[in-house]
Amino acid sequence: ATTTTPAVRVANPLLSVKFGSGFEAELYAFDITFQQNKIIGSNIKGAMKIPGFKDTTGADAKIFIDIHIGQDGEFNIVASVTAGVTVIKIPDVFSFDIRTLFIGKNADGRFYVGCSGDIDFLLQDPIGKFLPDKVDIKKLIIYDDGKFEIEGGAIYLPKAFEFKIGPAKIGITAIHLGSFEKEGRSYKYFGFDGGVNVNPGGVD
Repeated sequence: ATTTTPAVRVANPLLSVKFGSGFEAELYAFDITFQQNKIIGSNIKGAMKIPGFKDTTGADAKIFIDIHIGQDGEFNIVASVTAGVTVIKIPDVFSFDIRTLFIGKNADGRFYVGCSGDIDFLLQDPIGKFLPDKVDIKKLIIYDDGKFEIEGGAIYLPKAFEFKIGPAKIGITAIHLGSFEKEGRSYKYFGFDGGVNVNPGGVD
């Protein structure tokens, strides 16, 4: 026999849950199909808040999600295809145009969101105007406390971009993300790897 709980779509969430130290999820639709006491299908939809990031209006970032439950009870969470592309950002630093999203848990028990998509740097002059509009990132990791990193530590650009500062030409071939601590505060920074060409010499 097949038993199905009907999907319900309401303005307010059916259920709100927290997991990790900062992730929040809201469920708007819940549909599970059982056959002989086994789950054979599910249709669960909701939204998830991403700590530390904002949406295009400046509100806390919220991504619409689909949740799929397997026969063994394991589940995975992905960005909702029907909700379209979602942009999250850290104001005046960068925005991230999400193509795919999934939830994971590392060996230390920390929850994270893994995203692929395009990063657009919002940095101001002098270097901001020289940076490319969109850079493809295969995996941006956002932890439940709002900290983030690029898997592998660096983005290697398929095509170097170049700009001039006075007599020097600077060619950027990779962008990496690092962190440091100063006076008890933690900071993130973007580093730009490449070469400086000052005719007739240069240095990487």
